[in-house]
Amino acid sequence: MRAAMDTFPGEAPGERLYHFAFADEPHQSLPRQSVPDYTIPVVLNWRGESGEYSQTFRQLAQSISTENGTADIDISDPAFDFVRSIKVWNVMHYSHYGRGRDDECIEQSNITVGTYGVQGDFYWTSTGPGPVPSWVIPSKSCHPGITVRAVGVEWTDNEGNHGYEVVNY
Repeated sequence: MRAAMDTFPGEAPGERLYHFAFADEPHQSLPRQSVPDYTIPVVLNWRGESGEYSQTFRQLAQSISTENGTADIDISDPAFDFVRSIKVWNVMHYSHYGRGRDDECIEQSNITVGTYGVQGDFYWTSTGPGPVPSWVIPSKSCHPGITVRAVGVEWTDNEGNHGYEVVNY
């Protein structure tokens, strides 16, 4: 969502902010609910005559972003629930198939789910196939057999709309 401004990770905070602020593609919008005002003031002289960023711009960039490129704001407010709604389903291996005389169903999986915490901290948790959505693993029945390797991302945007994408590999 470009919210962390890490498009140019090798650059100083001021340069990352400049590229983020003036890129041609759209940026993540703030929720329509009441949130603190993080409006960037108009700074007419982004760069001085020498080509260096102005002191005002450097101070502004430093107050918004640390050297690691992450946002330094409190996102625990419910207005930022759209961040915590993001889930990443990493299906490194899932298979099921019938085997043997009795056509016993064998199921194997190696699956993790990534989620965001209250302050945007991301972490992985091991899980079984049960909670994985059907758009990631289309069938969990034994017949016909299936093998899946996929990464799926789902979210609920700030207007409450659910969306997802999946890449099978």
